[in-house]
Amino acid sequence: MPIRYLTDHILKMSGKVPIRIILVVPFAIQTFAAVGLTGWLSLRNGRIAVNDVAAQLRAEVTSRIQQHIYSYIETPHQINQLNLDAIRLGILNVQDEVSLRSYFSKQLQTFDKISYIQFASEQKTFIGVERLDDGKLQVRISNQSTGYNFHSYAPSEFGEPTKLLKITPNYDPRLRPWYIAPVRARKPIWTKIYTYFDVPKLAITAAQPVYGKDKKLMGVLGSDLTLSNINQFLGSLKIGKSGQTFIVERSGQLVANSTPEPPFVVSNGVPKRIAAASSNNVLIRSTARYLTERFGDLNKIDSTYQLDFVIDGERQFLQVTPLSDSRGLDWLIVVAVPEADFMEAINANTRYTVLLCFGALVVAIAIGSMTSRWIVMPVRRLSKAAEALSRGEWDSMAVDPRLMASVEREDEVGVLARSFNTMAGQLEESFTTLEDRVEAAIADKTKLIGSLKKSQQKLALHLYQTPLGAIEWNLNFEVADWNLSAERIFGYNRLEAMGCHGVDLIVPDSAKEYVRELSITLLTNQGGVSSINENIRKDGQIILCEWYNTTLVDADGSIIGVASLIQDVTEFHTAIEQLRASEERFRQLAENIHEVFWIREPNQQQIIYVSPACEKIWNLSCESLQSEPEAFWDAIHPEDLDRVKVAFEKQVRGDYDEEYRVVRSPTGATTDGSVCWVRDRAFPVRNETGEIYRIVGIAEDITQRKLAEEFQKVAQTAQAASQAKSAFLANMSHELRTPLNAIIGYSEMLKEDAEDLGHEDFIPDLHKIQTAGKHLLSLISDILDISKIEAGRMELYLETLNPVNLIDEVVSTVEPLVDKNSNKFEVNCASDLGMMYADITKTRQILLNLLSNAAKFTEGGTITLSIERVKHDSLTNQEIAETSDLIIFRVADTGIGIPAEQMQHLFQAFMQGDASTTRKYGGTGLGLTISRHFCLMMGGDMQVQSQLGGGSVFTVCLPARVELLDKTAVETASTKTKSASAD
Repeated sequence: MPIRYLTDHILKMSGKVPIRIILVVPFAIQTFAAVGLTGWLSLRNGRIAVNDVAAQLRAEVTSRIQQHIYSYIETPHQINQLNLDAIRLGILNVQDEVSLRSYFSKQLQTFDKISYIQFASEQKTFIGVERLDDGKLQVRISNQSTGYNFHSYAPSEFGEPTKLLKITPNYDPRLRPWYIAPVRARKPIWTKIYTYFDVPKLAITAAQPVYGKDKKLMGVLGSDLTLSNINQFLGSLKIGKSGQTFIVERSGQLVANSTPEPPFVVSNGVPKRIAAASSNNVLIRSTARYLTERFGDLNKIDSTYQLDFVIDGERQFLQVTPLSDSRGLDWLIVVAVPEADFMEAINANTRYTVLLCFGALVVAIAIGSMTSRWIVMPVRRLSKAAEALSRGEWDSMAVDPRLMASVEREDEVGVLARSFNTMAGQLEESFTTLEDRVEAAIADKTKLIGSLKKSQQKLALHLYQTPLGAIEWNLNFEVADWNLSAERIFGYNRLEAMGCHGVDLIVPDSAKEYVRELSITLLTNQGGVSSINENIRKDGQIILCEWYNTTLVDADGSIIGVASLIQDVTEFHTAIEQLRASEERFRQLAENIHEVFWIREPNQQQIIYVSPACEKIWNLSCESLQSEPEAFWDAIHPEDLDRVKVAFEKQVRGDYDEEYRVVRSPTGATTDGSVCWVRDRAFPVRNETGEIYRIVGIAEDITQRKLAEEFQKVAQTAQAASQAKSAFLANMSHELRTPLNAIIGYSEMLKEDAEDLGHEDFIPDLHKIQTAGKHLLSLISDILDISKIEAGRMELYLETLNPVNLIDEVVSTVEPLVDKNSNKFEVNCASDLGMMYADITKTRQILLNLLSNAAKFTEGGTITLSIERVKHDSLTNQEIAETSDLIIFRVADTGIGIPAEQMQHLFQAFMQGDASTTRKYGGTGLGLTISRHFCLMMGGDMQVQSQLGGGSVFTVCLPARVELLDKTAVETASTKTKSASAD
């Protein structure tokens, strides 16, 4: 009622307003409103678009940063794992500094993102290779040879140090953050960001502890990333016109940023990190302060946030995203973009829109005034004629000459005047027949409506009962009808679907453009189109539907809409794809396994399928085996053919598993006709009724296994022979020692008797007998010792001893040998040696062997014996034992030295120098072998450094307190140090 009252009131008011005003004012208002609304919507949509673009830009930039950094930070840990695997497999020896330098140099040349690769050991040694900012490499070494000072060298092409560039004193890598962090965590970890101690540079290290098989810490592997590389990447990003991005830690300190400003300042030559809130860049500084005010603590940022804030009245878009991994990395990626970067063109467009509004208003008023005058005057004349006609004055049009002038016009007003004149003539006649026609039309309409209702009922019944989805669309592709099957397929009921646009309702984003092109094709070609499309249900599920679309045409041939029939074919196509995928997986599996996979009919010899691996065994192609099945039997060794044929008939029972030989075809890949061993197995495959319809089999090449079995038998035989030899030597050496002792004793007695009786001519011969006997006894003793070692019968007899007394005994024993070749003997004994718990006999034998060799191979030179007690330091925690002491013996000489090609055989039994050296100096080549094995038995080791013509230095390292080791532990220690000793 109020609406009708308001409408009537408006009509009454408008009836009092002249038609000229009604034509001009609404036209002007409409024009002004349209232009103004367009401008306002443009500004509003522009702001919305700016927000969307800014959000997408922030998300895209953040995603690019995340992808780059994840790729950047994964490489160091992969390098550490590769190096750790190489150490565990024995490819790398952590004690071999030469191979480590070369290996690290090659890795730096391969991985250009890594700036530093290093290894530090528990013995305080350090080896590393660094890539400088100019791309050149530097080798960094700190070990006993450098006095544990940090030496920097320029490397050669092969990673060897050449020119010494810098020395930094007193370097202990075990005190560096990148060493301490992984040892405490006992797993791969990122260190905190730290500064290099020798250059102003920030870095972060991926560090991994290295443990031996005994679970003891050997050292730490590290790969460095410098933050300057991240700075360069962030600086290369284009974020709007003046946007910035930066990365901070949870503490607020800068990691990297997109500005030229470094994330640190250098004070007194030491780089110190700065907080993002103290940055010189206004946008970065304001963004960091806003995040602190917004969250209070940066640790509370646990997901991605898109925010905005104001700087000096200007709105800023902001996104902050956590960046972390499982190894301790926890950063925040921040992207900030000023809104002004996007709004400059939109604000200018708004100003132009306002000017257009005022211009359009003036033009609309002028044009409206002229148009209203041109339209209103003839209408007024027709209005007066209509009033006359209503009064029955049919000839009034001839009375007004201006009205007759309107009839003569050729425009719409003239047509209207002529029609009005004609209407006046026909109106009277029409009134007479109007009632009859109305009655007839009413009767025909009633009949037509009845027929139409029946047709509609039948059509609706078929439409709603069909199992196919049926949808009717209008020309705007809005839903005009929607049956029950469409509800079942798409999940929308009829009320929800009616009036909705099809593209927005059931078409996913990926197919919207295709559907729009399809709609244009339907409305222009007027024909049916079938297709299979992806659609989206109400619950968001993507389904695959088969569509048949056809246009709806009325009686005049005009298109009034589109009808669609739909069938959900998701399950059907899914089954087809699964079948294809299964076939592809089978093909890839069969063609890539080393074993031969074959399929045949159960009652025929015909091979249905054989995998390409058959060429490796039979040297026959798959096609030849399928086309000529007899080639399979021809390839079997004649001695195995009958046995295989008998077993082949048992395949249907599922117990076919045979090993036989195959003579490879000389016409295949190889022409030698070689023999290989094959293990062939078969399995029957049954259908749903239990009937066997296929036989599948697998044939594998077991030649290597057969060779391994033969080799194992030979190895067992050789081992038994070696043990028998060692036992024989041990027994025979013992049996020979007793008569030799008697010979030496009798020669001494005869020598004394000859001296007493004055037979001076017998004394030289008796002396030769005594000397030869002692030499032979020494040889037999060495053979007996090495035999006991090989037979596992050598034992330790531990006791507490004073190393000073031991050295005095050894010196007094060896001094005659040293003086014999005019050598100078020096002894350097530290004052704080303390006591030692070890096997005194074997320790004495080790020192006597080394000093005897030094005296034998040195003439007119200097022999030096030094002994010291050192700490064997290590990090102490809950699982690492207390520190222990080591006793170090060094025997140095200035003798002939050892050639480099003989170093690798130095500790092998019966190995000596060249023939000339052996003839001149003699010896069995067992002394060093026995001495080194004694060191290993006592938990120590022996090392040698020598240069041909420059003398040798033998170093013996023994624990101050020796613990008994079993035979396995000694053999393991000997194996581990074999390569190091050779180097």
